[in-house]
Amino acid sequence: MNGRNTPGVAGPDNEPTRPDNEPTRPDNEPTDVPLDELERRALDAVDAGVVISEATEDTPIVYVNEGFTRMTGYDPDEVIGSNCRFLQGEETDERPVASMRKGIAEERETSVVLRNYRKDGTVFWNEVEITPVRDDDDEVTHFFGFQRDVTERKRAQIELGAARRSLRELYAVTTDRSISFEERVERTLAVGCQRLGVDLGFLTRITDDTQTVVHAVGDHPELQAGAACPLSESYCRRTLDTDGLLAVVHAASDEEWTDDLGYERFELECYLGGKVTVDGELYGTLCFADVEPRSEPFTESQATFVELLTRWVSYELERRKQERELRIADRRFRSLFDNPMTFAAVLDPDGTLREVNDTALVTLSDGTDLVGRPFWETPWWTPSDDSVAAVEAAVETAAGGQLARFECDYFHRDGTGTVAATLYPVYDVDPEEHESEDATGDEVVSLMAVGADTTTRTEQATQLKRQRDRLEEFASMVSHDLRSPLEVARGRLQLYDNTDDPDHLDEIEASLDRMSTLIDDLLTLARQGKSVSDLEPTPVAAVATRAWNTVETADASLAVVLDDETAVAADPSRLQQLFENLFRNAVEHGSAGPRPEARGDSVERSSTSSRLDADDSAEHDGSPVTVRLAGLDDAAGFAVEDDGPGIPPADRDHVFERGFSTDRDGTGFGLAIVRHVAEAHGWTVRATESDAGGARFEVRVDA
Repeated sequence: MNGRNTPGVAGPDNEPTRPDNEPTRPDNEPTDVPLDELERRALDAVDAGVVISEATEDTPIVYVNEGFTRMTGYDPDEVIGSNCRFLQGEETDERPVASMRKGIAEERETSVVLRNYRKDGTVFWNEVEITPVRDDDDEVTHFFGFQRDVTERKRAQIELGAARRSLRELYAVTTDRSISFEERVERTLAVGCQRLGVDLGFLTRITDDTQTVVHAVGDHPELQAGAACPLSESYCRRTLDTDGLLAVVHAASDEEWTDDLGYERFELECYLGGKVTVDGELYGTLCFADVEPRSEPFTESQATFVELLTRWVSYELERRKQERELRIADRRFRSLFDNPMTFAAVLDPDGTLREVNDTALVTLSDGTDLVGRPFWETPWWTPSDDSVAAVEAAVETAAGGQLARFECDYFHRDGTGTVAATLYPVYDVDPEEHESEDATGDEVVSLMAVGADTTTRTEQATQLKRQRDRLEEFASMVSHDLRSPLEVARGRLQLYDNTDDPDHLDEIEASLDRMSTLIDDLLTLARQGKSVSDLEPTPVAAVATRAWNTVETADASLAVVLDDETAVAADPSRLQQLFENLFRNAVEHGSAGPRPEARGDSVERSSTSSRLDADDSAEHDGSPVTVRLAGLDDAAGFAVEDDGPGIPPADRDHVFERGFSTDRDGTGFGLAIVRHVAEAHGWTVRATESDAGGARFEVRVDA
């Protein structure tokens, strides 16, 4: 090539031929271009910056290509002879700079990404690759630098990292059921502000052309919880007219906003907000804003994040609304179902009894397990064949979709009476929830039985007896459970009279608050019976520690050998009531010493086994008792045990009975309350022996 003759084999017409592996030269081959010119053109055509520096002190630049000029704005004559550090600025991280310098000093290849500045002062992310150039003697004479503008890639990485962090924080907040909905909303607003880089976040409620702030974060005086304004003077009115989100980057520079009433009132320069709906109806808006403008628009990822927040808030508001409606419906149903003058039951369409109210149970009162049996085979109707036939026929009629009335004899604890009853068919509300393809809204899914005694005898005596029994039980429980906080309050009041230490007033207030809570809970218990509702994940160890600090414990100590993360679905106040009675029982019965007179606050935390050491199994000598909170080896739940004298085997089946006590001063209601609380949650509790020979009470929550 390049005009050089190449020998070959003669071909036709005596023209020399080239070997098969030698490239041919076209007839229109261009004129030769010097190699250095080709190199210059190639380097200038590269869409990246190329820098060559001498391997001398301060590595001065000897060459830059046109790509460098396009990327940085600097002409070659402005940079030749200088060090590349002129691209650095106040926001340049020193770590990649140090790494680059170290690579040059060690004469090896180096690659870094750092924040640099163009000639006009704008920031860009620069990916720099440096390669040493060696001569024939393997000496480094120059450094070849290859620079790429990776700003968009870096921004995408930063944006992705910010999005991941925000989503993790959002997940942690929205799934934390230990905090209220209101607190979750405010924390969510704070996460949104951080994600968008703004100071203000708020949730509004819009009714009757008025905007009211429901929750808010930030210090804007017009955007605080409870603040209201006409919708015409708000930013949100434009949000309502926008499909999706309304975004404002710099209101003062937008003619549409300069004369806007909302801008005049709130002076928000940037804003991003969306609509919040509940069951398809407008609720309000979820908005993020700042009084300072943004230097660049909101990113697509940020907008998607705000859309996610609006949907979460909408979902939570819908769920809360449905829960309120369900609670109201349940209270209405229970008020009818638990009517003391009415027999009521819920049946499957085939007549299987699923639930029966207290009135019917008290009337029967033979201890028979009724649930799961055919309604006509329950003791109310047998042994009368006529009554059984009447009830069975009524069930068949109601299961067919017709209201069925019947009147027949029934049998109760006082003899025989006559009952008039009605069976109502209950239809499917939402057939789509059923897997059956044949399900329709006309399907009977259950039967409701309601009846009343139509004999001459009255139920007033029975009802009054039930009320009197509940009142007596309630009075006993009140006096028993209020004793500890009342004694604490009295003791602290005496200490305050002697010392004038205001800290005692705080303890008095805490005891009074506890008494108030107990009264409310016991009133609820008296009205609602043994069931509990509104269960929530409750940390067992934390509740137990709170309970310990309300009980008169003297020198006794509590050892918690239960994982802090262990939680059960419970009513926290009722669970604390259970622990208080177990701890009081352990302290009062677990030591041979005198009855405690002052509250002890010793709570020992341990990560060891839940079993007592073998050395602790000796007979109790009257020393302060140690109470342990531990887990169960074979089931979900927990145990409270002590190293006291324990419970005789013959008494273990009776300790939960009301009035049973081995202490002359005891009321016999402490452990009865424990069983009452456990059963209200659907748990079981049993008394056994600890490894140290003391009492052990095991509460199983998977019963």
